[in-house]
Amino acid sequence: DRRNFVRAPPPGVEFAWDFEAVQPMAQATLALDPNLEAMRFELVPKVISEENFWRNYFYRVSLLRQGYELNAMASSQQQEAESNSNQTLASTTDSIDHTQGSRRRADTLRVLLVTLDSDARSFL
Repeated sequence: DRRNFVRAPPPGVEFAWDFEAVQPMAQATLALDPNLEAMRFELVPKVISEENFWRNYFYRVSLLRQGYELNAMASSQQQEAESNSNQTLASTTDSIDHTQGSRRRADTLRVLLVTLDSDARSFL
């Protein structure tokens, strides 16, 4: 979209960048993206200066990167929450298994006691 290249960052937004430092990256990007090269050819210098073209471009790229990083961070937090939930579930399941195991042992002891009691009565 042409507007991405001609609209400056909104007022009050601090976007620090160095035109000279990004030149090698800008040239490499042009070599890789024929659509970007065509847009630059169409706009610079007729509509916008070279420096402002790249400032606007790299500002928009920074927004995309921030969005990606936020999504990755949110995804990581969600996975961590799910992992914690799974660990809690596993701990609860282990506790239930332990409780059920204790119940089984108690039931077994009751059966043994009843058996011993009946054996003791028959002995008497």
